[in-house]
Amino acid sequence: MTDLNRLQMEEFRTARAKLTAEQVIAIRRRASTELRRALAAEFGVSRGTIARVVGGISYRHVILPD
Repeated sequence: MTDLNRLQMEEFRTARAKLTAEQVIAIRRRASTELRRALAAEFGVSRGTIARVVGGISYRHVILPD
C-alpha cells in the first residue's frame, strides 16, 4: 500500500468516526466512575463501542493528556 492509499484510508475512517477525540478522552476519564450503559446513551453509541474505546481497541490514536 502506498503512502497516498494509506492517507486516503485514514481520511475515510476518520470521516466515518462517530466520536471526536474530545469525546473519547471524556469517556476514558469517566469510565471508572460511570456505567458504560449510561455513557453509551449519552454519546449515542453502543455499550460495545464504549468497551472498545475504554479498552484501547478503538481510537488508539487518542492519547489521554497528562
